[in-house]
Amino acid sequence: PKERANTYNTAGLIYRDLGQTEEAASHLQNAVTYFEKAQQTETAAYAKALRDLAYVEKQIGDFKKATKHITKAIAIDKTVNGPKSAELAESYYIYASMLRSQQKYPKALEYQDKSLSILEENIEGPHPGKSANLNNVAILYERIGENQKAITSYRKAYKINTELYGKRHFRVTNNATNIAKLFTQEGQLDSALTYNDYAMETGQDILPGGHPQLLRIFYNQANIFFQKGNYAKSDSLHAEALEIANESDNNDAPHRGNLYLSWAENALKQQQPDSALQYY
Repeated sequence: PKERANTYNTAGLIYRDLGQTEEAASHLQNAVTYFEKAQQTETAAYAKALRDLAYVEKQIGDFKKATKHITKAIAIDKTVNGPKSAELAESYYIYASMLRSQQKYPKALEYQDKSLSILEENIEGPHPGKSANLNNVAILYERIGENQKAITSYRKAYKINTELYGKRHFRVTNNATNIAKLFTQEGQLDSALTYNDYAMETGQDILPGGHPQLLRIFYNQANIFFQKGNYAKSDSLHAEALEIANESDNNDAPHRGNLYLSWAENALKQQQPDSALQYY
């Protein structure tokens, strides 16, 4: 049974990586079942199988089963792998993402912080796990309206990713875009412009034309200049953002909608009601 469990687990992960989540869940459930038949329920391998299964069940949207399996993995990780183990940090990370998907933001933040704390205590220097956790912590603070705390976490992730990947990397550009957006919302427009200028410079260099991230960057920039009262500059940036949207293979409808709404507001500020009506 133990060998069968390992085989099913490996196959399940292959199906997961291929995007075949239903097949992945079926094979990973078989792995869990065979570990139980082999009386291997107090092992790191069993905890991993539960963790892998919960992750796939979260992707499917079966949060009831996913919660059952990840909480069981957490309990085993604590005793088998230890309270400061990387395995427990990973289980906390998965549980936090699961809770976030269910909009249970305070509880998600609790487990995201637990995952981050383990990594910070046990790993020196920059690490991808730290930046991933910090990014998710920032998202959760943003969801509950704690923008300044979100900015702090995004900036920490930005620093780590810069050290890991260099300044011209998608993750760094993404961090800068998020920071700029929140600074804009907080009315700290000069800080917003500093980060978004950087995102524009690197984004145009490293991202292909029509990339959704470029649309976000130009939308941010248009909004910053709108808030600054430079409506002519904002107008030209809206036009460039629309060109990016038209080049995209991914019809990013929410961003297109926001783009047209803000462009209409910009037209009204310039006493252009006909243009505003067109954009509306």
